[in-house]
Amino acid sequence: MNIGSLCRRAIVSIDTGCTLRQAAKLMLSNHVGALLVTVEADGRRDAVGLVTDRDLAIACVAPFSPRRLFLPIEQPVIVA
Repeated sequence: MNIGSLCRRAIVSIDTGCTLRQAAKLMLSNHVGALLVTVEADGRRDAVGLVTDRDLAIACVAPFSPRRLFLPIEQPVIVA
C-alpha cells in the first residue's frame, strides 16, 4: 500500500483571519485533522502553514481557556 491510496485529494483550507472555533468546525464538517492555512495577497491565496487538531487541543483545551476559541489564527503553526 502506498501513501497515495491513503491521502485525501481535496484540500481544506482556512484563512489566517479565522478563529480557532471556525477551524475546529471546518475540521469536523470535513472529517479532517488538519487545515492548510492561507492568506490572501495581491488577489491570490498563498499557503502559509498548517493547523492541526493537536494544535487546537494545545491552544484551547490544555490551558482550559474556552475564550481562546474565538481568537483569530494570527500566527500559523509551521511544522518542520
